[in-house]
Amino acid sequence: MAFRFDARDLVGPPYKPCPKCRAETFGVYHVGAQGYSRRCRECWHKGEFPLWPLSRKVIYIDQFAISNMMKALNAASPRHAAAAANPFWVTLFERLERVVKLQLAICPDSDVHRHESMVSGFFEPLKRMYEQFSHGVSFDSTDQIAQRQLNTALLAWLAGEAPQYDFNPERVTHAGLQEWKPNYIISVSGEYPASIVEGIRKFRDEVHAKVHSLFEEELRTTPNKDFKYWLDREREAGGRAIVQARQLYLQRMYEMATGIVPFSFENVYTSNGLDQFNLIAEALKARGTPENELLPRLRAFLESDAFKDHPASRIATLIWAAIGQAAAGGQKEPPNAGMSNDIRVLTLLPFCDAMFVDNGCRALWEKVPRKYRPPYRARLFSYNTREQFLAYLQEIEDDGDLAILACVRDVYGEPRPFLTMYEYEERRRRERAESDHVG
Repeated sequence: MAFRFDARDLVGPPYKPCPKCRAETFGVYHVGAQGYSRRCRECWHKGEFPLWPLSRKVIYIDQFAISNMMKALNAASPRHAAAAANPFWVTLFERLERVVKLQLAICPDSDVHRHESMVSGFFEPLKRMYEQFSHGVSFDSTDQIAQRQLNTALLAWLAGEAPQYDFNPERVTHAGLQEWKPNYIISVSGEYPASIVEGIRKFRDEVHAKVHSLFEEELRTTPNKDFKYWLDREREAGGRAIVQARQLYLQRMYEMATGIVPFSFENVYTSNGLDQFNLIAEALKARGTPENELLPRLRAFLESDAFKDHPASRIATLIWAAIGQAAAGGQKEPPNAGMSNDIRVLTLLPFCDAMFVDNGCRALWEKVPRKYRPPYRARLFSYNTREQFLAYLQEIEDDGDLAILACVRDVYGEPRPFLTMYEYEERRRRERAESDHVG
């Protein structure tokens, strides 16, 4: 099948009169990080124009909301009717998409989005939704972010200084958080291998089983209901878990070496705690710590406030303390299977201006007494405070920089909600299939 390409097809609206030939065909040709270009479809005259610097709000949208907006707009979803019956989800889509298209906010996606989408059975539709708000901007993995904070804490501790953390979201995102974007999204489609999906699902289920057992057998039977008690307890537990991870790794290597467990890459013990142990050990070695002093020095760091209070650890510790206190206070239901992901999401709090999460995730944070919560700037919303979140989004538009808004309308035109997003994707899929068949 023959295909004809004309570079003029890359020129689009909004159009202006051409400075050279005066035809109303001087359209947008390319949008770059700090500027854009126009071309005339008639005479091919070109013009380069600067764009006003951006200062987008960073808003995290939890998978719960991504899923419901997808269902509300996607008629092919089995739960479309139920989600569409609640007008909030379409309203949320329209408000969010508008502030994103106005370049006043961006909603970076995360590894939590990807993992939860992978095990849902609706990976591509969910991915299409969160990319509509992220425009390719993604948080680094939550584990990577936590590792960097751990390294900052360790280096400060070794220098005898207080750690200084950088909460600039540009440091933990990629693909240009504050850059102007083309009016299209480049995305790579394709399902993840079943083995990876099953591994994520298995890990989630194993964590939930362990949490359920801990909740029933230990947390609920502890008589102390004071939050400070639970906080101190959890602050000590983090370091022990890292040392234990190393012990489990050595035990597994011994079992494989002696034939107790078959030797394979799949049977090698891995965990986030082991990664943390290795990071600390390598940093200590690099700074001249003798082999015989390595473990005592590592343990000393794990017992320090620098380790216990690095941001990702502090947030997780506060959540676990709140869970322990609630259990001791008589809470009957253990945390659900999404609790571990909720904690990972909350570790992104320091880098966000706002977060819209599910009610359970917000409830976990609200259980932490205010005097213990770090003074992060992020405002935390959930479905129970949905009207406040819609008002917040309206405030962002009302307070928008007029120079930015003028550039938006010059480059993109007046924003319109893409409510037919999934119909458009389905039409493109059919056209590609027909083209492949003819070819």
